[in-house]
Amino acid sequence: MPEMPEVEQVRKTLLPHIKGKTIKNIEINLARLIKYPSPEEFIAGLTGKTILDVGRRGKYLVLKTGENQKLIVHCLLYTSPSPRDYAASR
Repeated sequence: MPEMPEVEQVRKTLLPHIKGKTIKNIEINLARLIKYPSPEEFIAGLTGKTILDVGRRGKYLVLKTGENQKLIVHCLLYTSPSPRDYAASR
């Protein structure tokens, strides 16, 4: 899990690249991670919205897309297992 200073750095890096941009397409790879609304409603609710600001709340990024709408993103730290890790698990 990333530490808060790392999440703040991600926020600062993303801000100039995505602020004011419109969400044109959303691809959901793991639908089970979206509990409410349904994945279809999630896509419909965000497609065409403009990212107004990028904030942070603890270890979460908060993308403001409207007066009462925010997309909250958790920055997961993921590394691929090495071949050595795979061999050790067998």
